[in-house]
Amino acid sequence: MTRVAWCGALAVIASVMLWVAPVAGAVLFAVALATVPPWGRTLAERAIVSTIVVVGATAVLFPRAGSTPVNDISVRVFLTIVMVVLVALNFLPTARRVPFPRPRVIDGLLLVFVV
Repeated sequence: MTRVAWCGALAVIASVMLWVAPVAGAVLFAVALATVPPWGRTLAERAIVSTIVVVGATAVLFPRAGSTPVNDISVRVFLTIVMVVLVALNFLPTARRVPFPRPRVIDGLLLVFVV
């Protein structure tokens, strides 16, 4: 299977788990944030950049004094849309040439820190 297929499968599982079992879905979503996007040279770099992108998108879509309701349904829909966009980024021609990073010690340390 290609990298896009693996990323798509992980994104689908994470999105479904967000709706079925939110805690497990949040953990899978965090793992998917480190693996699905096509940017970064290490998994830790991908996780950090992806977190910044998601936090920025959250700030834009859900402003503090805005009229957008923030409840469990809107958060799940937002995170599902984020996953779809991250998988779609892998279809860009320049993203296809980016190699998948090998796991390193720093990636494991970041995982332990986050958990």
